[in-house]
Amino acid sequence: MTEPAEKVEVSKSDLAVLQQAKALLDGLWNNTTHGNKFKKLLKESNPNLRIPEIDIAEEAQKPVVEKLTEQEKELKSLKDEMAADKKKRQEEKEENDLQKELEEVKGKYSLTPEGMEKVINRMKEKKSYDPEAAAAWVVSQMPKAKPADSGSKFGLPGKMDLYGTAKQDKDWADLHKDPLEYFDNTVRDVMDNPERFKEFGGEL
Repeated sequence: MTEPAEKVEVSKSDLAVLQQAKALLDGLWNNTTHGNKFKKLLKESNPNLRIPEIDIAEEAQKPVVEKLTEQEKELKSLKDEMAADKKKRQEEKEENDLQKELEEVKGKYSLTPEGMEKVINRMKEKKSYDPEAAAAWVVSQMPKAKPADSGSKFGLPGKMDLYGTAKQDKDWADLHKDPLEYFDNTVRDVMDNPERFKEFGGEL
């Protein structure tokens, strides 16, 4: 036999408020569209609250949820591995391309190891991975080579004056300007000054 419910006295106004609140809660609880959402909110705010509809559904869904959560973690891990592998392969490609370009400018500009070091330093300084521009700049900063003197590669004195002006070689200049006149003048000089030409052999 159950004990009779304890009675309490409330004012009519408080009773009206309580009745309105109960009606509101009953309406939300039994609402076909929002009832389950309301019950889940109550469960989240008070996990110890027993709501059979929610508790039974959660127990039934728990293995599925755990499985999905595990699959999501595995999928995320796989995506991370693929992204890391893609990034690594991209970095290797960029590194290989850069090395190839460095080798090309090394040959193009005939750069020494010291010159290539300057190219790399220039690239770092400008924060630009453009070996061609860096190599061109390095070459532009190198001292310009002096042009070789005429005739020096043949073992002859540098700065040769083929027209006889550098050493004031009048005879050579005359011969170049007018060979016939030079010949006439030379014959005349030999006839007038035979002693000067004895060293070449014979007498006039």
